[in-house]
Amino acid sequence: MEEDGINIRELRQDEANEARDIVVSGLKRQIVTYRSALKFFFRRIGWVIMGLCLVGFYLLTSSLRLLSWQQCLFVSVVLATVFRIHVCLGVVYSKFREYINSEAELQDLYPWYKDGGKFWVAVFRGKAIGTVALRRTSETVAELKWMSVRPTYRRQGLATLMLKHFEEYCRSVGIERIFLVTSEFQPEAKCLFQKCGFTITKNFENRSIRFEKSI
Repeated sequence: MEEDGINIRELRQDEANEARDIVVSGLKRQIVTYRSALKFFFRRIGWVIMGLCLVGFYLLTSSLRLLSWQQCLFVSVVLATVFRIHVCLGVVYSKFREYINSEAELQDLYPWYKDGGKFWVAVFRGKAIGTVALRRTSETVAELKWMSVRPTYRRQGLATLMLKHFEEYCRSVGIERIFLVTSEFQPEAKCLFQKCGFTITKNFENRSIRFEKSI
């Protein structure tokens, strides 16, 4: 498939590492954010830790005897909040790395999709700029995986183009239903799939979301 100089074709073995970098960097960009950190910020344990930080910062600032107790309290609240948010961001990053390392496919994408599955790259001027993969789970059902676009090429319709290619292939081989799993930490992905006709069929306790679409 070619459109506006973009060619969507199957992954070559020598492109596996480049494709992995696109997938991982795309996931990191969506997941490791301050928005994600705030989801952890409001958990009960977060308030306990912030309270301890607040006390510590207050004792520190008041010991300097440069501010009134009201000013010390204000500064302590600000410092404790900033500290807590960055601790939460560290937790998000740690969980992200744990997920990446636990996904065997991401260690070497090519063998996983050589037989039975499909892994496509979107190429523009000889450079891979996007990825999307298919894992067939039955004769009529397939899972969409690893859709990602390089930052420079986002918001230009490339993801929609790759999804169109994905669906056309599915129809050509008799696949009638496709599904995918994303998370609450990927708001851009959620918006894209809902815009393209997917519906949420299940919310998991780990904040993952399953989308499905009949084609």
